[in-house]
Amino acid sequence: VWFDTQLHFGRRGKEGLRKLTPQYFVVKRDSAGTKYVTMAFNEETKNHKCHNDRERQNRRGAMFEEPGNALCPVASFEAYLSTLPESAKAFYHHPRKSVKPGDTVWYSMEPLGVNSLGSMMTRISE
Repeated sequence: VWFDTQLHFGRRGKEGLRKLTPQYFVVKRDSAGTKYVTMAFNEETKNHKCHNDRERQNRRGAMFEEPGNALCPVASFEAYLSTLPESAKAFYHHPRKSVKPGDTVWYSMEPLGVNSLGSMMTRISE
């Protein structure tokens, strides 16, 4: 999920990762019925501070489902969201110390910090 959101939504390093919440994303269907995940609104950038500014270019990426693929990014995204605590205020959370079969919540209420998110790709690569 971390890799897919980086790839499809144009994240640059750790820029803004800690500010993401589950509400930043929305799952939709295109005219052919294919599911996709997109940003719920345009993010603020260094030069554009208003996310409702209709004059600026739409920077929302899209992550489309890949039916039949065990690594489908939309299925991974939905599975990840379903395992976050119901009242999660951040998008990325620390995994719980132990998860038992049948547990529906896999993550603690503690969000990942800026430094943890910034070094995520290094840790994934190792």
